[in-house]
Amino acid sequence: MDTATIIELQPPSMRARTWAFVLAVGFPIAVVGGSLALHGPSRWRFWPSTGSLLGDGAIAIATALLVLLLVWAAMAWAMRRHRIELQADALTIVAGFHRDRLALSELQLEKARVGTLGEHPEWKPFLKSNGMALPGFRSGWFRTRRWQRVFACLAGGERVLWVPTTRKHALVLEARQPQVLLDRLRGMTPRLPRR
Repeated sequence: MDTATIIELQPPSMRARTWAFVLAVGFPIAVVGGSLALHGPSRWRFWPSTGSLLGDGAIAIATALLVLLLVWAAMAWAMRRHRIELQADALTIVAGFHRDRLALSELQLEKARVGTLGEHPEWKPFLKSNGMALPGFRSGWFRTRRWQRVFACLAGGERVLWVPTTRKHALVLEARQPQVLLDRLRGMTPRLPRR
């Protein structure tokens, strides 16, 4: 059994965690509360009426809050799953609910670069196709403005590692030390014969 080395990526900032809570819990509860205040509880409820508008409204708010807190807990759990698992011959990137596993031979490390998204806007994830996107946090599958498919693990920092692959997508990773990670990957990959 091959053991994996875990390399932690940059963790999500408090700003990203706050946005996750506001978008998953705060905003929806405000909408539910506003709707109850304007229209009262729906007659299409899943519980018998208490006979009181206040009681029915309290049950609706409590039910919505419970569901939304579960959604937020799942998002918070996913945001903590932000790492690289490095085996002798493969690389697995775990980003939230998403995962990408590549053989080291599929990484085009000779073209890989370390830089900032400001210097290289062509690397920046733009359109989410299957991922999680919050202010200061991106994980999963995205498209760039040039329509290139990328698997991203970003937590709002500056320096990233960009690695193209032979699978027609690139990796955009925010490691704590991106150059050290790139050097390590290059050291693990067998040298190709020169032509």
